[in-house]
Amino acid sequence: MLTVTELARAWRVSHQYVSKLARKGMPLDSLEAAVEWRESHAASKAPTNPTRIARIFDEEQDSTQDP
Repeated sequence: MLTVTELARAWRVSHQYVSKLARKGMPLDSLEAAVEWRESHAASKAPTNPTRIARIFDEEQDSTQDP
């Protein structure tokens, strides 16, 4: 069984973030189970940094122009 602190260190995130996910139902049985749950349940907030938005837009443009 993982602790919130161990998982936070493994993911290099705050323990508060891991606690929030655990309250939403993320299992702490194993690292694999937690990763799988996070990939399918954790919301991904849209970027707000203008530089990041421009980079994403450029990557999308490049992928549509490749033969």
